[in-house]
Amino acid sequence: MNVTNHVSQTPAARNLLEEHQRLAEINHMDATHAVEDYRRSLEQRDGLPIEVHWEPKPPGGFGTVTCAWLEVPPADHHLLQLTASVPELAKPAVLAHELTHLDIDGQAKTVGKLRKIGVTVENEKTMMAALAPHVRALRWKTFGSEKQIKNCGVDLLMRFISGVQNNSLDMIVETKIKHLMPILASAQYLSSRFAVQRRRDAEGWKLWPDLLPRNLYRGLRASSASYFLFFDALFDNVTDDFAPDRNTFYEELAEALVDRFERAFPKLGPGDDYEFVDSVATMVGIREFYSWLPIAPMEVKSNREAQPREACGELAFS
Repeated sequence: MNVTNHVSQTPAARNLLEEHQRLAEINHMDATHAVEDYRRSLEQRDGLPIEVHWEPKPPGGFGTVTCAWLEVPPADHHLLQLTASVPELAKPAVLAHELTHLDIDGQAKTVGKLRKIGVTVENEKTMMAALAPHVRALRWKTFGSEKQIKNCGVDLLMRFISGVQNNSLDMIVETKIKHLMPILASAQYLSSRFAVQRRRDAEGWKLWPDLLPRNLYRGLRASSASYFLFFDALFDNVTDDFAPDRNTFYEELAEALVDRFERAFPKLGPGDDYEFVDSVATMVGIREFYSWLPIAPMEVKSNREAQPREACGELAFS
């Protein structure tokens, strides 16, 4: 895949892309070896093998990490499932990104802070209460039942929670890579261009303004936009991925989220990423919608997982 299809099209960004493509090719072997050394060091620390699968369509689209300790029952290996469509020169940075997620989990485990995000019955009740007035008003605009609308709203909030967690942790991961693995600088730049374009291509906001109250919709858009603003800052604002989000009703909140990260990062120790995620979730209005669950042999299930629900996809707006 040509990375030039995945870049903010400013002259400076295009020039930088060409330079990083040249350097990534020169450094590819050293970068690959550095990441393999990192992988082996984590395997030795954790006492578990790390399987890496490059797949045409991995879970989540771009890739996913299955941490052995977070599985029920615990697995005998960590598993990374990554998209094979990423440009070859960017692959060392993509692999390093997911390994760093495992590294963060391992550090949290070492200090007894490893936890798993989840939605309890009480969390879901809080979601329903937040959505209830909006759902009653929205019922007049759709052909769906109130139950369908509620289910759609909860599904979207669940994705919102996942997005806040992923965005927050990705900021930590990418900053660590930049500081600790300079040999990956060019591969990281190419990887970011691919990831940013994939994220833009996946944005589907048509139903969100109707299905979420205004304050939550603003938080959702700001959280998403902060991802692009973060990458602009990471590369000294040579890129302009945040451009589509300027002069919007959520711009100021997006900037505040990145500022919160920049102030928090130097102070983050092992296991502190949970508190950072919580601070972001508080800013966008969703902190009461999830819980951090202890690592235990039994899963905590919410009532929405245990009960059949009407399909969200059947909603039609007038």
